[in-house]
Amino acid sequence: MEDCTIASILDGLKGRLNKDNEILIQSSEGYCYTSKCTFNEPTTNEAIDKFTEETGWSIPEEYREFL
Repeated sequence: MEDCTIASILDGLKGRLNKDNEILIQSSEGYCYTSKCTFNEPTTNEAIDKFTEETGWSIPEEYREFL
């Protein structure tokens, strides 16, 4: 079965980017356009813990890994 985790999906996306972090997208109507992607640095576990403590929200483990 294919790996469909957030990390594997992002790795696949990053692998499709050109040297300028652009990717060619085709719409369902067949039109093609270029989109530029940027990625921020990951957050820290401490920042995530602080957020969950302050808000009372829980964050799924896979999403924590993504952040």
